[in-house]
Amino acid sequence: MKATNYRVQEIAPGSYAVLEFGLGIMYLVVGSKRALVIDAGTGAGNFKGFIEEKTSLPYDVVATHGHGDHIGGAGQFQSIHIHEKDLPMLDELTLGFRKGYCEAILQQYPEYKAEIDLDAIVDYPKPRTLPLKGGDRFDLGDRVITVYEAPGHTPGSVVFVDSKTKLVYSGDAYNPIFLLTMPGEDRMAVVRDFHAHAKAFLQLKQSENLGHSYSGHDAPLPDAVLPDLVACCEGILDGSIKPEPTEIHIFKGLFCNLGLAHIVYDGSMLGRR
Repeated sequence: MKATNYRVQEIAPGSYAVLEFGLGIMYLVVGSKRALVIDAGTGAGNFKGFIEEKTSLPYDVVATHGHGDHIGGAGQFQSIHIHEKDLPMLDELTLGFRKGYCEAILQQYPEYKAEIDLDAIVDYPKPRTLPLKGGDRFDLGDRVITVYEAPGHTPGSVVFVDSKTKLVYSGDAYNPIFLLTMPGEDRMAVVRDFHAHAKAFLQLKQSENLGHSYSGHDAPLPDAVLPDLVACCEGILDGSIKPEPTEIHIFKGLFCNLGLAHIVYDGSMLGRR
């Protein structure tokens, strides 16, 4: 396992993006009294060691959602706050999955091979889980982090808004490559539900003058992504945008595309490149 040599970018005072060897991005927000760790990554390195090198304050660990590239390292910590609808994903989080994800990324981005030792990735015990839901607030002293529910990528996806910096930590909730994988027989109903809260959050961003969104794979996201996602959903719903074969990142499948938005809303249409 790598030690604590993560690449780190200070994105605002006391706010850090932590790059996990090309696998994804976690975040550390340090207040005057407490800190907040947003996502735990794949667990390909000693993330807990890094956090405790960076701050001596007490801290909480929270999950934007339950996918393994965001909570794979959660077992390094005693507990993690996660939405109840994503709790079943913890049972699917295996060492094999975590290594498989790392291998898929390395196939697409071989430049990270020197930073990831697949043989050194170890299993972790299942962490204690604590509840997380929309409206929850984490008081860090000089700032409060508020939780907003954003289902679509997973049933329990959430985003976090920092009252001090106005930054948004969005996980995979509003990514340009958007895997709309909510369960349900009526795919259009899934799109309608996602569109409704994505449009509401876009209006919140505008009315509250919120800052950039920092996702689990881009730091920051282009500001046009969320409006494009909303417009792409509208095109899907009115029939003006149809799925088309697309190869992007590590995925190959049928995506609905508009501007910076690439939406797949049926998992059966998607595979690895």
